[in-house]
Amino acid sequence: MKKKLAFTLAETLIVIAIIGIIASIVTPMLFGTTNNAENIAKWKKTYSEISQAWMLITQEAGGSASKLFATSGEALADDYGNAFLEKLNYIKKCTAVETGSSDNPCWHEADNWYFLNKVARSDNRSAAFSAILNNGSFFYIGSDRTICSDTLSCFYLGVDINGEKPPNTYGKDIFIGYGYANGKFLPAGANRDVSDTNLGDNCVDTSVAGDCGMGCSKLALYCNKIDYANGTCLEE
Repeated sequence: MKKKLAFTLAETLIVIAIIGIIASIVTPMLFGTTNNAENIAKWKKTYSEISQAWMLITQEAGGSASKLFATSGEALADDYGNAFLEKLNYIKKCTAVETGSSDNPCWHEADNWYFLNKVARSDNRSAAFSAILNNGSFFYIGSDRTICSDTLSCFYLGVDINGEKPPNTYGKDIFIGYGYANGKFLPAGANRDVSDTNLGDNCVDTSVAGDCGMGCSKLALYCNKIDYANGTCLEE
């Protein structure tokens, strides 16, 4: 008589368990890669919109924003922010003066957003003008100096392109850049092409540098996916 070969119930359960373990490891990696690509695509679009807005603001100022406003500190941040919101669609705005030092409903709470190396930021951008754009992005802008130039930035600007949604991390969904008097808006990143020390270079997730992840802002404009272990573009 021929014997019929079949899996026992125990063997079947073991195989199902192994498949479940593999799926639990692989699925987050796949979703993480997909989300990374989506966030980078959104940053490219947002970067273009911000760049165009700043260029228009500069042109309307006569071609140079070196002395666009006479204010300073939080008031200057508000002036830059309001100028941008005349060019961008938004849902809500939070001025630097209104948010004070303890609350900012248009940005993350302290310790709830992160550098690329997973170190939490202990501030909430309360001294910066901030807003929620109509695409759900969080937006903040702070002033660097009253008199700026083509090489010394007028302001720093950051966006979390998916708002409250995680990971709330530099280089993954938070990106930053700097505006200059000639109308250029340049992302923080490696191989900077201006002599401004405000531009962070770092895009490696094991770095202990204080700007860890900021440098991904420029890299993301050239990549569809980022290799955060090496600070380079991933092969498609």
